[in-house]
Amino acid sequence: MSCDWTDLVLAYLHDPPDKALAISGHEVRACRYASLATGREVRREDLHGTEDQLASGIERLPMPSSEKLRVGPEDGRLTIVHPLSGQHYQLEVGPVDEDEVAGVIEDIVRGLDPPKQFLALWRCCLSDLRRKNHFTASCRPTPVCPTIRSGTIWTLRQA
Repeated sequence: MSCDWTDLVLAYLHDPPDKALAISGHEVRACRYASLATGREVRREDLHGTEDQLASGIERLPMPSSEKLRVGPEDGRLTIVHPLSGQHYQLEVGPVDEDEVAGVIEDIVRGLDPPKQFLALWRCCLSDLRRKNHFTASCRPTPVCPTIRSGTIWTLRQA
């Protein structure tokens, strides 16, 4: 079975890693990051095919328009609600540093062919961003409670 690895990179970055911190403008940042990762210009149309529309329709409930409901940080804090326990976590967040995120992505993919680009981004992008400060300091995994499954196997293993 053949695979278009560049398509996988585009799918992975179609929502940029900093989207939750600044939903407004995330599509422009996604194009920039995907362009850096693939070494070619990526336009908005390249990131929004039928599969993106289908996925967003399947995984989300109908929502009011963005004029009525806004999602994002308030007063430098982002509220995260654990999906199983309902427990709320407050994360301190700063403004998005687009150049910092772009630099991390460039460092990860430098000198790699498309299969390795995708695999390296998938495995290293968030952990490399966490090592930086600024917005990524708020991306540290929340503490794992042994009575609540509050992370991936990797998070539980590292706890």
